[in-house]
Amino acid sequence: MEAKRSLDAVKNACFSCETHSNQCPIARTIGEINEMLEVEV
Repeated sequence: MEAKRSLDAVKNACFSCETHSNQCPIARTIGEINEMLEVEV
């Protein structure tokens, strides 16, 4: 499943900040991939 591999790769790039800003491109990408995974299932 390509989306799952992409999600794992993006999560590995995350800096694990205490709070996530809506401006964070990594958090936004993770959210978008999670939405794709929900639709696929």
